[in-house]
Amino acid sequence: MSTGLRGYRAPGSGIPGVNARPRRNLNHGMKKTGLLFAILGLAAALLAIVLRTAPFLARAWGKRASEGEVARTPGPATTAAVAGETPAGVNPGGMKDAGATAPDSPHPAPATPAFVRYLEIEDATLRRWELARVTIQMTDMPIDEFLRRLHATTGLEALLPPDLGRGMKISINFKDRSGTDVLHFFRNYALLIPVVDDQGNLWLSAGERSPQSLPAAFSDLQAMRLAREQILHDSQPVAEPPELAELRKKIEAARISVSVEQKSLQAICKAISGEAGVSVGVVSTEDWVYAASKVVSDFSVSGMPLPEALDLLAARSGLEWCLRDEMVMLTGPEEAKAEREMYVRLERERRERLAEEEALFARSFPAGPEAATLAELSQAVEGSLRIRCLTDLPTWRLPDRFPFVAGECPLGERIGQIRGSGKAIVGYRSGVLWLLAP
Repeated sequence: MSTGLRGYRAPGSGIPGVNARPRRNLNHGMKKTGLLFAILGLAAALLAIVLRTAPFLARAWGKRASEGEVARTPGPATTAAVAGETPAGVNPGGMKDAGATAPDSPHPAPATPAFVRYLEIEDATLRRWELARVTIQMTDMPIDEFLRRLHATTGLEALLPPDLGRGMKISINFKDRSGTDVLHFFRNYALLIPVVDDQGNLWLSAGERSPQSLPAAFSDLQAMRLAREQILHDSQPVAEPPELAELRKKIEAARISVSVEQKSLQAICKAISGEAGVSVGVVSTEDWVYAASKVVSDFSVSGMPLPEALDLLAARSGLEWCLRDEMVMLTGPEEAKAEREMYVRLERERRERLAEEEALFARSFPAGPEAATLAELSQAVEGSLRIRCLTDLPTWRLPDRFPFVAGECPLGERIGQIRGSGKAIVGYRSGVLWLLAP
């Protein structure tokens, strides 16, 4: 009855479902009675419809109301955007903070290690310098004044630790160069190392360890750079460079004739260099200024092989000679011994590093997820093997999930899969397992 009544309107009637046309063969009383029963029937039908549909209407109305509430109420991200702030769970660099993941993500993000957080801060600071354009010209300007002008014209700020740079003057002529070029200028010409602290401030450091210039994570940053070089080159044995072997042959074949009296060691070295065609100098002793200026009396040789002449000069000056960077170097006995044994020592250290790495890779790694990011794997290694495992920023952000071997296996098997992918270089150096971008 309810279905028949719904939406039906009889012609000529203002009441749904009722034919209001009177029949000519009925009396007036019957007309009233029929009309009354029709009205009562219609009311009953409408009541039934309301009772059947009320729960559904209530649920639909409640859902609409809640959706309207959500639409009208800004969430954390909307509020932050309006206020000019960073959304909750996201750091200024765009990376999620520790533990912040999308609600429907099947793989919760691993907690960000302190070292990676520092790398994010450093990356954001150095990117500002990279994007800035610098046009500046000045001659013999005190460095603190130079830094003030740089900040005023570009917004780039570099800080100096107390008492560093006093009396230092800068001469520079840059036109439309990047801020990164300015940092290279500091490093290469002013011998000041740019260091970002854990607050994002850039300091110019001369290498002294102070809380203002060197953050706690800076030692790991230096270790990471050294580890990268070692991992890339440790596959090849350390050997004396060909240039050094050629220099040794040249020295052995040379003969010189030099005769000087009351000359400084530095002057004698210059005379030998001109005679033999080989660079000879005084380098790297604790008192090298004194050694270079030390007077050697009566140094005279004629047709003497160069190695013997160098032995004679070293004996008279209290020094020893060795080869370094394509030159003959007169230096202290300890420095000369270290230089002569350098390549033997470097090869021994290389073999020791590889042996430590091989021992670690042979350790059993427990069963874990059959697919994981390198960030997840680094934390699994730390938790299972109780060793430090660090990544650089690109590796930590790498979204690729690697299909690892299932079940318990030597760590080296998983490492082999990573190396085979070409997505990262891996190595164990100085007590840290490094996962680094190629």
